[in-house]
Amino acid sequence: MRAAGERFIHFSNKKLDGITSFIHPDGSALSSLSPEDTKMVDLAHLLLDSAEKVGSNQLDAADKLVTHCEGKVSESGHPVERIIHHFSKALRERITRQTGSRVGMIETDQVTDYSRLDLFRASSSNSPLSQVMQFVSIQTILENVSAKK
Repeated sequence: MRAAGERFIHFSNKKLDGITSFIHPDGSALSSLSPEDTKMVDLAHLLLDSAEKVGSNQLDAADKLVTHCEGKVSESGHPVERIIHHFSKALRERITRQTGSRVGMIETDQVTDYSRLDLFRASSSNSPLSQVMQFVSIQTILENVSAKK
């Protein structure tokens, strides 16, 4: 969380738009972290950016960032994911309260948003990068399973 805060402060004065503001060419500052830790820093940075947007009343941009956050975390995953899940849920409630609508609201209790799932499946099945990532993931799993035997 500290690394995300430092990145947020360092890059918050950059004039970048919405979702892409947490991705910066100077990602080498995170090279000492593991890939999972880097992902957690990116997610925390995204959450901080969305909170700033809510605070400055840029609710459309904040809504997009919170939606992006919600799609990448779960309440039963990594501890940082759980924190981000609960804070993004609170930000979502604040956005909803300020706009007076439930547009974009994600119910995380027991309702599954199948339209987003179908959209994800359609976009990921046509993407070569997604297919390569799936191949590498499967290969890694197989190597680890065979190494454990």
